[in-house]
Amino acid sequence: MIDETKIHLRRRHRHRAVTRHVLSQHNGVPYELERSVCKTCGRELEVRTLRRAAAA
Repeated sequence: MIDETKIHLRRRHRHRAVTRHVLSQHNGVPYELERSVCKTCGRELEVRTLRRAAAA
């Protein structure tokens, strides 16, 4: 039996980018990142480091 969900995700489609701003740490230093994620499949398309975030 074939799982229909997996087949649906494998079909070709155009990625529709959704931009999200997230906080992350690199070696203990907080950074603000801008991530572009496909709205349909959830694949991460691009990650950009915006700036060093203020420590809380």
